[in-house]
Amino acid sequence: MSIGIGLIAGGMGFLAADTMAAGDDGNARTDSTKIFRVHDGYIAYSGDIPSGQRLVALLKKYQSPELIPSDEKPKSFNAEALWLSPGPKLTMIQCDFSTLPILRPAFFAIGCGDSYALGALSAIVGIRGEGLKIMSPDIAIRTIRDAMHIVFTWNKHCGGRIKIKTVG
Repeated sequence: MSIGIGLIAGGMGFLAADTMAAGDDGNARTDSTKIFRVHDGYIAYSGDIPSGQRLVALLKKYQSPELIPSDEKPKSFNAEALWLSPGPKLTMIQCDFSTLPILRPAFFAIGCGDSYALGALSAIVGIRGEGLKIMSPDIAIRTIRDAMHIVFTWNKHCGGRIKIKTVG
């Protein structure tokens, strides 16, 4: 129950996440934090909360997924993440802790609403992200908010507040 969106535009990085999550009772709640400061950047995760929290703790300790020792990686792990770091750089961290740099177009989405978000972002900025290099920070934030609201419209498992962090 989540959506995370990362976008690089105008020399800045933007990372957003919703606040909807399933509570222990299975009911939706809209007060979950899924975006965290990690060193000089931010991480937004999707998946089960304990796995996401474990990933955040490991990244705070080791600074990079590649530096996490195998014996500290959980055997059962159900989360993926977007990591926005200085540069700005956007990287997807997969369930097996492998990483995928997001290069072109310079946007990506994770979570159960990812296909809606990628479709919305492609429609707004172009499939190849042609306008991202010259996009102002205000337009980038509005673009992310518009994409999030499209996800909220089409996927009942995403919602709540939109939290956006920037690096740049």
